[in-house]
Amino acid sequence: MMSRFFPSVNPSEPKLNNHYLHMLLSPEVDQTLISSLKDRYGADVVITVLVEAEKHGDKKIKEIATILWEQQLVKWLDDELSPEKVLAELKLCERPTSGKLETLEAYISDYNAKYFDDIKLVDLLKSMLDGENGLAPTLLVRAFLGEEVNRFGDEVVVEVLVRAKMADSSDADVKELEKQLFECWISDETTADDVFKWLKFGKIETLDAFDTQVEVLENFIKALNNEQKSTQDDLLMVMINGFGREDKLAHTLWSAKMLSPGEGSKALDLEEQLITKWKTEKLSPSAVVERLRLTESLSGLTGSKLGILIKYIRTLDADDPGRKFSLVKMFTEKNYKDEDIAEEVMSAQERDSTDAYVPIVEIQLLRSWLDSVKSADEVFTLLGVKGHTLESPRMEALGTYIDLKREGLSIFEVLRKGYGNDIDLTLMMLEGSEDTSKIGIALEAFHDLFKNLSVEHTKLEALFENIAEKDAKKGDLLKSWYNEYLNEKAGDWHMPMPKPRRA
Repeated sequence: MMSRFFPSVNPSEPKLNNHYLHMLLSPEVDQTLISSLKDRYGADVVITVLVEAEKHGDKKIKEIATILWEQQLVKWLDDELSPEKVLAELKLCERPTSGKLETLEAYISDYNAKYFDDIKLVDLLKSMLDGENGLAPTLLVRAFLGEEVNRFGDEVVVEVLVRAKMADSSDADVKELEKQLFECWISDETTADDVFKWLKFGKIETLDAFDTQVEVLENFIKALNNEQKSTQDDLLMVMINGFGREDKLAHTLWSAKMLSPGEGSKALDLEEQLITKWKTEKLSPSAVVERLRLTESLSGLTGSKLGILIKYIRTLDADDPGRKFSLVKMFTEKNYKDEDIAEEVMSAQERDSTDAYVPIVEIQLLRSWLDSVKSADEVFTLLGVKGHTLESPRMEALGTYIDLKREGLSIFEVLRKGYGNDIDLTLMMLEGSEDTSKIGIALEAFHDLFKNLSVEHTKLEALFENIAEKDAKKGDLLKSWYNEYLNEKAGDWHMPMPKPRRA
């Protein structure tokens, strides 16, 4: 009975019966009643009681409750309360119930119809789950239990389930909601493809969120396969079908992994499954390149799908070590220019020097130039070395090419010819070369510079003067490098071996 909640308002009392008759004849009287109830108990308590009373066996109680409930919605609309404010009045974050959710859903529908808006319940629920003072997802789960779990919309319930599993996957209520949801879906002949759509894989916020989404889909597929013995769904194929193409799935898996590099995840598992699928189909590396659509743009040389291609090739190399494949060659066969390929690879190196896969493409590029007998001077131009420091990836790539070429050239000789004059060359060499003890290309280049200019002392003095005039600090730095050179020449200092370049 409603008297349990409203002790001074008992439907069996004559006064309330009389009030009920007045309500039918004079709507404004009811407005006074709902207002007084709301003022006394709060909207959240009133709505909870009214929704419960609507399910009562007594027809009169049900009718009173329905009228009061509907007029509360009208009152909110007349007061122009936004759904966000109604959500706050219902205190869903403090005490979530299915009755409050039902009321909020109905109000949003009325509000959208009146104000031509498009507010969605799922968006409001997300706002409840976010922030320090947000509702615990596992608490909201309890508002769905015992109800027709999909009556609020599958996307809404799935969102709550994913959030709740992320918060505490071992919670008994969370497990029960997942079980009820799967039973409901299977009863409605819901497919794994439907569930994929509701999970919204296109919006990856965290690796944990992605893993949980995959787990929900995987669990549903298992439950579905237990029911339908004749046909069996496969997680990987559902993911491929959901994204539409294997290249889109590969990109998503890379995006998920990048959120927490190095951690084990469902993304890694799916990547391995995709590689196994290709191997089972006996695809050549070229065929995988086509599947991944890598050659559609230059970004395919360095982008999100490069890693899975390299991993696949390595599995093939384990079985056939003599196999040779060049991604760069496929791009050149598509009429991409050498300088454009080089710019894409070098830019990627500059953006992320820790990338494990782009250096492999770089070596393929350098070896392709070796095969076409390009000179070191040509490679200087193709790499766009001019204007970059000695420590740049472009400079290192040039040094690697010179080593591979094995013509006895030094990097200084190539740089000197490329720059055309010692002043501009020296200014470039001094950029980022403040540490004169640093081992690397800088050490090698300065050594060769002073060795060449020491033969003609006047040219060396002129260089010091010109550099000092342009930049006093760089003039002092040049002297520091020269002192290191003199120490070496005097035998007081031995030039360390430069760090090995990539082979």
